[in-house]
Amino acid sequence: MKADAIVQNGIVKTLCRMCDTRCGTGVYLRDGIMVDIRPNEDNPVNKGRMCNRGVAAIDLFYHPDRILKPRKRLSDGNFSEISWDQAMDEISARMLKIKKTYGARAIAAWKGEALGFFQQEEDRVDGHESAGLSHAVHVGDGRRDSKRCQAGGGGYAV
Repeated sequence: MKADAIVQNGIVKTLCRMCDTRCGTGVYLRDGIMVDIRPNEDNPVNKGRMCNRGVAAIDLFYHPDRILKPRKRLSDGNFSEISWDQAMDEISARMLKIKKTYGARAIAAWKGEALGFFQQEEDRVDGHESAGLSHAVHVGDGRRDSKRCQAGGGGYAV
């Protein structure tokens, strides 16, 4: 899988998306393909360190079993690939039905680790009335302590 990268060969300084800490990284590209991820020594958050989770990002991105398109569970328990439009239509219809039947507080959303930006925006979303909003526990926050587990504390000092 090739990335539509502006830089085809070289290092792109970016932020790790494996947790909310957003450690500074350098992604090494060869012919538009990620070949290595290393900590950014100049980043004040992780200070040249990177946890195992961040190092594993390439393996997860290129894993052959990575799901790239929506899937719908069939009556026999198997899954069938569907379009993004169909998935969004079906999910939104079901959520609206739940809201109409049971009220907005019956809807819960799981944000996961890598969607911390959503937390910053959630108060700005019109009509957001759900009390069932949650996100994963932050194992570490490099802004407070760069030696904690997910903030480069795994020890990869390069």
